[in-house]
Amino acid sequence: MEGWIKLHRKIAENSYYFSEKFTRSQAWIDLIIIANHKEGRFYIRGIKVIVKRGQIGWGIEKLSERWQWSKGKVVRFLSELENDKQITRQKNNVTTLISLTNYEKYQMVNKAVDTTNSKAKKHQTKNHAGINNNENINNNKEKLILPYNSNSFKVKWSTLLKEKQWMGKSETALKTALKKLAEVGEFTAIKMMDNAIIGEWKGLFDIEAKKSSKNERGVYTTAIDLR
Repeated sequence: MEGWIKLHRKIAENSYYFSEKFTRSQAWIDLIIIANHKEGRFYIRGIKVIVKRGQIGWGIEKLSERWQWSKGKVVRFLSELENDKQITRQKNNVTTLISLTNYEKYQMVNKAVDTTNSKAKKHQTKNHAGINNNENINNNKEKLILPYNSNSFKVKWSTLLKEKQWMGKSETALKTALKKLAEVGEFTAIKMMDNAIIGEWKGLFDIEAKKSSKNERGVYTTAIDLR
């Protein structure tokens, strides 16, 4: 079986952790959990004891209470681990330090996996940021001050903003459009938006028949070109 799991030291705070006597495998994992992850120190009878990374400064009695084992069982287990080259023990005049032989191996980070995960997280964060930005932009567009308060105009304007030709338009361009729509009157404004929605136009165009200066009917175009 390959791969890694992250096991936080706080797992020892779970009520199940000490609910019954430890198995041998639990005791072994517990040694990894209680080992110092950085250099520390404590005092016994006024004597300073340095505990390095990967070392354990716990005595037999304390481990016996923690694992709910007899002292003899703890001693035998530690002797077995030492014979298997899993630990080494350094005795001095005040205590015995237990060193995990492969502590760094157990803490080693899979750089390839971490790099992949890091890139994935950055990509995901970037995508989420993009989505959120788009949502904010769309929300801002929806909140622009409209020249007419009728439901017909509001619905038509909202529909227009969802058209593929209009989704990418800047807030400034939309403000320009609204200003022009305000100038032509609500009926014509709605008609212009209808034409844009149906024709998928980038701009707003309304074709009206008007009399020219020669009193002839001609075709004039009122346009808001936002391309």
